[in-house]
Amino acid sequence: IGIELLDKKEDVLCGGDKEDFKVNVANKGKFEEKIGLEIEGLDWLNTTAAQISVKAGETKAVSINAIPPKEAEGKFNAGLSAFLVKNPEVRSGKESIELEVQPKSECYKGEIIGKGSIRTSYSEQFVSFRVRNGGERSAKYKISVEGPGWISVQPSELSLEPRQLFNANIRLNPSEDVAEGEYDAVIKLRHEDVEYSKQMEINLKKRNPAIIWTVGFYKFYKYYVYLAIVFL
Repeated sequence: IGIELLDKKEDVLCGGDKEDFKVNVANKGKFEEKIGLEIEGLDWLNTTAAQISVKAGETKAVSINAIPPKEAEGKFNAGLSAFLVKNPEVRSGKESIELEVQPKSECYKGEIIGKGSIRTSYSEQFVSFRVRNGGERSAKYKISVEGPGWISVQPSELSLEPRQLFNANIRLNPSEDVAEGEYDAVIKLRHEDVEYSKQMEINLKKRNPAIIWTVGFYKFYKYYVYLAIVFL
């Protein structure tokens, strides 16, 4: 009997994800045999079938499932061999399996890029921030914000390819009965069971009436000021 690993896993595996690859099992004898597979070294590698029937001179493909732990990291080695079920001492040579694994939190790494402190007043305001997929795999993130009820985030979810950026917004809309002061908020990104976050501080303060009047005056009379400058 013989075995051959068909899919040499050169890509990095992600912790918590399921990966399948194929191995060929050959019956080099004269009779149909039941052949079993044995994996040594990694308890998160498993065959889809404990044994298979292979006719004389034929070859069958068997799948192997790899489901590394969510936070597994590094290079791992295992040995794969085939044996006759009726006589386990009759074995193939051992095939070496080498796998590199990255933690799930790194594979789908969500990055939140934006200000850590925001000043706002008693009017609706939108503050932009960027979300980046800093990992190695495509990710679907759910976005939320933890804080006072007058703080929200848009959109609520998005999908990003590796290294792709997206511009999102925080909406601030405090009512007049909210007290002035500093408020904590946390922006959260979640891909499946992995979460990323960014702490923010919101400084809520009423605008100076003099500044409000000046801005309003300028907006109202800026056209006439412009005409005066042109004619002068």
